[in-house]
Amino acid sequence: MVDVTFYGAVSRIGGNKTLIEDSDTKIFLDFGINYSKEDLFFEFPLLRPSCKEDLFKLNLLPIIPGLYQNQGYYPIYKDDGTFSVAGESEQKQINAIFLSHAHMDHYGYFGLLRHDIPLYMSDITKKLIELREDVGSKNWNSNLENSDIKEIEKNKNLQINDFNINRYDVDHSILGASGYIIHINNITIAYTGDFRFHGYRKDLTEDFLSNLKNQHIDILITEGTRVTDKMEQDESTISSKSLETEQDVYEKCHEIVSNEDKLIIYDASYADLDRVRTLWKIAKKTGRKLVLDSKKAFILLYLNVENQLVKDIPQLGDFLIYLNRHKFNKRGKIYNGLTNGHDVYVESFEYYRQNHEAQLTVKQQINSKLKKKSKTLEEYQKQFNNPYLFEIDESNFIWGPHGREKILRNPNEYIVYTPNGMQTMLQIKPANQPINGTYIYGKAEPFKEEMILSFKRLQNWLRACNFKLEYAHTSGHVNRKRMGEFLEEVRPSKLFPIHTEQPKVFFEVGYKKTQEIILPEYGKKYSFKSN
Repeated sequence: MVDVTFYGAVSRIGGNKTLIEDSDTKIFLDFGINYSKEDLFFEFPLLRPSCKEDLFKLNLLPIIPGLYQNQGYYPIYKDDGTFSVAGESEQKQINAIFLSHAHMDHYGYFGLLRHDIPLYMSDITKKLIELREDVGSKNWNSNLENSDIKEIEKNKNLQINDFNINRYDVDHSILGASGYIIHINNITIAYTGDFRFHGYRKDLTEDFLSNLKNQHIDILITEGTRVTDKMEQDESTISSKSLETEQDVYEKCHEIVSNEDKLIIYDASYADLDRVRTLWKIAKKTGRKLVLDSKKAFILLYLNVENQLVKDIPQLGDFLIYLNRHKFNKRGKIYNGLTNGHDVYVESFEYYRQNHEAQLTVKQQINSKLKKKSKTLEEYQKQFNNPYLFEIDESNFIWGPHGREKILRNPNEYIVYTPNGMQTMLQIKPANQPINGTYIYGKAEPFKEEMILSFKRLQNWLRACNFKLEYAHTSGHVNRKRMGEFLEEVRPSKLFPIHTEQPKVFFEVGYKKTQEIILPEYGKKYSFKSN
């Protein structure tokens, strides 16, 4: 008997956690954060969960034996404030976790899992997660420092008892995305992850589809982010302004940049490397310099440093690295010595930078005139646990008032790509003067109240800086029409729509294309007979 249980992404977008089990074998497909559900109870930064038990209390995380770290142990407190730890570790009961891609709503709770449960993913996804650990703060729920991460090759069979698992590359808004086909005795289960047919790598999704068509799919578990009711679509929303393909994004951005003689700011996720490729090509064609935020630059510089994982991406020299404003520590001896005790806001180039920015500026730290004693490159490589760490010349950076002044003096020479447009405008804008130019919004539609408020705030900034607002974005998800065609070609026996707020729409989209459409319920076990 094969059982399928959904612990996330049920009538919601994100938070995928699907358990598949047969006899003594159990695997999860993804194990991510459901942000919309968490936001019902928590609010950043004052009210946040701090341990898995907080999530258990609100049914935000399933209580499953043998799944989490240190499960079975508990503290015993005494009146005098001392404590002891009692209990015993539970036995591992989950064989493996399979990740579709490196978005937090799919892997954000990996850091809570037992370290002896292998986490399978593509080589690109593995590298992106490692780099994300460098460019962001390490959260208690997603820290994978001691996890057993394993790469699974494309189209290669992985056998776990009676489970035969095949991974396939698919196109999504982040590199390295995967779909899976799982054979368990006489039952075949397919999981799409998040996918689309309109990106630069649509051939990957087409190949996955070909493999689905070449065998009978008993159970299809598919996302449905953009499978929505036609009657509810609002032409005023950002999603309605979403373009059909990544090529359309290129063409629109090229037209905007070609007709603008002032500054261009493009606002999109730092993890969307397809969009970096688009802006890089446009910058070369229009004679502008591409300026990337430090997170995106770090990922590009170190993505291929061990192996050639991704082709046709910009290299050092193809772009400038924008370092966010970072102030000197007022309590430091250097600050007091240089300011004679005056309380002046002073920006630092290499001093006090953390994580990825400290690694990017390692040459400046080595050669710093402000330090009495500096480390060698080898010592920094050891400190950051990065044997590939290399030195970057000052000419590759934009930092400080003088760097931002270069942009303001010659705004028609730059395209600034940032994941935080408001912060970028705050730092670039001169006092009592606008910046002038065009601001291209390349993100998905605000769908939560906080995001809507944030977008309104962005509009205030655009007015203050005298930026024209344009939209150039395409979704990372398959649209309603193409989903219908996809289901027509696959024709699964049973269909479970997840990662969607409107699962009932699948009764229209999947009509006569599958024998049964099942709208999953949270925590309900669905059983299927196998030989």
